[in-house]
Formats: sequence, C-alpha cells, structure tokens
Amino acid sequence: MAGWLAAERNGSVFDTPGNIGDASRLDLLLSATTPLDAMGLSNAVLDIDLSWNDTEVTDPLTGETRRWSGPREWGGQMDFRQGLPVRQVAWGWDFSAYADSEAFRAREYRAVDSGERSLNAFVETTRLARVTSRLGVRHMFGNIHNRERAFFTGSRAMA
Repeated sequence: MAGWLAAERNGSVFDTPGNIGDASRLDLLLSATTPLDAMGLSNAVLDIDLSWNDTEVTDPLTGETRRWSGPREWGGQMDFRQGLPVRQVAWGWDFSAYADSEAFRAREYRAVDSGERSLNAFVETTRLARVTSRLGVRHMFGNIHNRERAFFTGSRAMA
C-alpha cells in the first residue's frame, strides 16, 4: 500500500512517499435517486450518497494496527432539487456529513474533527436573459473544521 514512509538522513527524520506494506480496504457505497412526485412534490428529486469504509494497515513506525491516513470511515450527502417550470424557478438544498480523519506522518499526527456538517440552500431562475442565475447560502451551520496536530521530537515511534 502506498503511504508515507519515515526516512532518516544526516540524523534528521522526515516523510517520503513510499510503499508501507500490506493493507486492506473495504468500501460500501449506496447511491439513490428518487423522484418525489408520489409524495406530492412535483418536479422534485432527492439524491442520496452514503459511504462507509474499513481500512487497516500495520504502522511501519509503531508496529501497531491502525486505519489508513486520509480516508474517512463514513460520509454522506443528500441533495434536494425542485423545479417550478411555470415560474422559471428552481430551489433546493444539500446536506453533507463526514466522519473524522487522521493522518500519520513520521514526526506528526493530525486529526480532523468530525464536526464537518454542511447545509447549503439555493434558489435559481432563468427569467433574466435566459441565463441561469443562482442565489445561495452556504455553510448554514457554520464551517466547523477543527484540526489538531501533534509533533514529535524524532520519530512518532518514540512517543
């Protein structure tokens, strides 16, 4: 599996891309698109994308089993859109949420908080010169993105 290797030169430890050995990954994905006419919402569609993955690798520095750097354990997104053709207007929203992520480097451990939730909404029209114009509000929950980093003197394996 490709990853980041710890290397040493002239007494300094640094990261370099390389093969860190055997690893496993299992991905489960679900995508669905459904019209909402049966629920009384004409010209409306809901798209759902969900993902879950399980990764495992033996850390080349510590010898411990851990998740891969980067991939999130789960994530999801829902997109709603309804067109109102008589009014030449469409509106909608999208919501996404993701699990935390981690990155393992020779001298650093990085964690991104799972507070990543995003709700966006929009209204668009084609009334103005037959050009689609959109007005939207993004990150209605705020853009929560907490990152923690721990640095190690020497290699992370010495911690």
